[in-house]
Amino acid sequence: MTLSSCQTQTKRGATRGALGGAAIGAIAAGDGDRAEGALIGGAIGAAAGAAVGSRNARRY
Repeated sequence: MTLSSCQTQTKRGATRGALGGAAIGAIAAGDGDRAEGALIGGAIGAAAGAAVGSRNARRY
């Protein structure tokens, strides 16, 4: 799924947040379980990104 295929600001924000959060979570896990860090980071990032996208959608 590409970012351009997302239809709404909320979905676009969730996608971007999940990707960024997964990357940061994997890095933050360090020598620990990178997959677990990516999953947790992705979930938190998706929730935060969706909230930001939803707020931005209400502005326009």
